[in-house]
Amino acid sequence: MFQGHGVGTHSVNPVDAGDMWECPDFFPLGSEGRHVLIYSTGGKTIWHAGRLDKATMLFHPERAGQLDYGSYYAAKSQLDADGNRILWGWITETRPEAEYSRAGWAGMMSLPRVLTLNGSDLQIKPAAQTERLRGLRNPQPAHLPNTQQEFRCVLQSGAKGEPLPYRISDAAGPLVEICSDRTQSPRIIRVDDIHVEIPEPLPARTGLHIFIDNSVIEIFIDSRCCVTRRFYARSSDKPVVNVTLPGQYEITAPESFSLMSIWA
Repeated sequence: MFQGHGVGTHSVNPVDAGDMWECPDFFPLGSEGRHVLIYSTGGKTIWHAGRLDKATMLFHPERAGQLDYGSYYAAKSQLDADGNRILWGWITETRPEAEYSRAGWAGMMSLPRVLTLNGSDLQIKPAAQTERLRGLRNPQPAHLPNTQQEFRCVLQSGAKGEPLPYRISDAAGPLVEICSDRTQSPRIIRVDDIHVEIPEPLPARTGLHIFIDNSVIEIFIDSRCCVTRRFYARSSDKPVVNVTLPGQYEITAPESFSLMSIWA
């Protein structure tokens, strides 16, 4: 058993007020006897990691956070054939209802993510199976031929790589701009107007992994920060997404791949 608190606001829908939790998922994870609880409420998907007292059947969380800070909700997990905990989430709409009703479709599923624990800190990264979607490697990683692409790199502090800001673009203009800011708190990552507070500062060597699929960008930073963004309209000179990291980093080992359809 575990209980929480609403956000203190009144709403016709108890989910909007945080008084009702949707899609709860509770499972053991890792080799140290910890459990993870995931639920969605108030437009967010929350995780708690901690200990289950089997004598009293009470769950005692040690650490909590958000699974994703963007358009991501109602996540549920499963075990794959190798015993990995795989997470799927609903990428929600940001268009007005009238617009997606005219389009004839709304929302989609995220790429699968694998969950692990580092102590009581939940780690999230793309499942290894996503590599099966890779097509051709792009000779110029930052210049994408279309908006169905995978990009990854290592952000290195003090390395002789490509200095930030670094732009990932296609023929229509920039899609993602990666920046760093020494004046920013070492525990804050900014993605557009979203401020993500991480438990500890980013290490000197940090992985960045981005998937772009037409109207969706899924961003993974150091296995601890995920942000999913929807986009429909773009400006030719303004990036769709701005990622700002604390400190000073340079881009090393950039590479990108065209993505094939997930459907046979």
